[in-house]
Amino acid sequence: MIMKRQHWTATLLVALVVFSMVLSGCGKSKATATVALTKVVVKLPTSVPTKAPTKVVVKTPTSVPTPVPTKVPTAMAVPIPAMPGTLNLDWEGEPRVDPSLASDPASVNVVTNLFMSLTRLNPKSGNVTPYLAQKWEVSKDALTWTFYLRKDVKWVHFDPKTGKAEVVKDYSGKERAVTAGDVVYGVQRSIDPLTKSPYAADLYVIKNAKAVNKGKKGLTLNDVGVKAVDTFTVQFTLEKPVPYFPAIVGLPGAMPQPQWAVDAWSNNWTAPGLIETNGPYMLSKWVHGFELDMIKNPYWIHVNAVQIKDVHGAIINTPDTALAMYKGNQLDLLSLLSSSETARVKAMTDLAKTYREAPSKGSLSKEVAAYASLYPYAHDMLVKSWVKGTFPLLGGYNIFEWTVNISKKPASD
Repeated sequence: MIMKRQHWTATLLVALVVFSMVLSGCGKSKATATVALTKVVVKLPTSVPTKAPTKVVVKTPTSVPTPVPTKVPTAMAVPIPAMPGTLNLDWEGEPRVDPSLASDPASVNVVTNLFMSLTRLNPKSGNVTPYLAQKWEVSKDALTWTFYLRKDVKWVHFDPKTGKAEVVKDYSGKERAVTAGDVVYGVQRSIDPLTKSPYAADLYVIKNAKAVNKGKKGLTLNDVGVKAVDTFTVQFTLEKPVPYFPAIVGLPGAMPQPQWAVDAWSNNWTAPGLIETNGPYMLSKWVHGFELDMIKNPYWIHVNAVQIKDVHGAIINTPDTALAMYKGNQLDLLSLLSSSETARVKAMTDLAKTYREAPSKGSLSKEVAAYASLYPYAHDMLVKSWVKGTFPLLGGYNIFEWTVNISKKPASD
C-alpha cells in the first residue's frame, strides 16, 4: 500500500491554481485555528471517494484488551492555544507521510513530528533515548527485547476545515491511547510484502521478518517476532543478538500506526482530515507539489514545551528557487543537499553568518556509528538567526524542540 500522488479532482485543481497565485504573491501560507468548545462530527473531504465503513474493527492480539476506535471521534474539540510563531522551511522534496514508506529526508522529517517512535536519538549525541517507550529490557541471550510504553500518549484527529483537534475515542467513549497493538500493526505492515516498505530490510533482525517479507510459503505476519504482551507492553524476538536494536525501533518503519484509518481509507489514509496521529504536530494542509503544513497538537504529552505553533513547509524542487526564498525571508531554514550548493553558498558573503555546517561523521562515537547508516544524516544548512534549536546529527528534524524569536523576524515575514 504505497503512498502515491493522488488523482486530483477539479476542485483540488482549482485549489492548486489559487495556491500558486498566493505563493507568487507572498511566498507562504499560515495555518489558523478556530477557538471553539463544541462537539465535532468529522466531515470527510469530497476528494476522497472511499466510503466510510459502518463499523471499524482493529485487529489486535486477543490478549490485549485494546478498545476499538471509531472512525469519527466524539471528543470535545479544544481551541489550539496561540503560540509565538510560524516556522517556514523547505521539505526538500515531496514527502511521504506514511511511516512505512518514509525513507528520504523529506518524509522522515515529516513523520518524525507527526508520530512518536518507541525510541528517539538525542539530537546532539545521537544516543538512543526513551520516547514512546519509557523503558526496555533485554534477555540474557540478547534475543528478546521488551519495551514498556507510556500510557498517556493519545491518538488525535485534526479537521482542516474547522481548525479543531480532538482525541480519538473508542466505542465505549474512552480516549484511545497508543497501545502495544498499534506498534505490532505498524511493524507488521512495514514487513508485509504488499506494503513494499523501504524499511523492511532494516527490520530483518526480527525473527521471521525477512522470510515473511520475501514471501516464504507457510509463514504469515503472525509469525513475525513481535507481539503485544499486554496493552502497553510490546516484545520483540530477534534472529540474532543486535546490541543496537533500540535504535532500530526508533525508525519510522517501527512506529505505531492507526490500523482503523488504514483499513478505512487505504492509500488515502494520510490525507488531511483522514489521518490520525500521535506526535507533537498534526497534519493541517497538504497540496501535493506545493506545500505541506503542520500545526501543534494540543493533546501531546509535552505540549507546553512546544514553542512553534505552525510549520509551513514548502515543497521546492529547484535549489535556486529555494535559495531565493530563503534570501527573501520566505524560508527560515534551508538544507543544502549537495557539495556544490554548499560551495556556492559559502561564496555569498550575505549568507555566511547563517551557514551551519553539519557535524563530521568522524565525530560519531563507536556505539552511534554502529547504527548511523540506518538514519538520514544531517546536511549543511542555512538557518536564520531567529530560529533556535539543536539540529540533529542523525534522523529527522525535532521541530518540537525549536523556538522562533518573533522579535527578530522581519515584519514582512
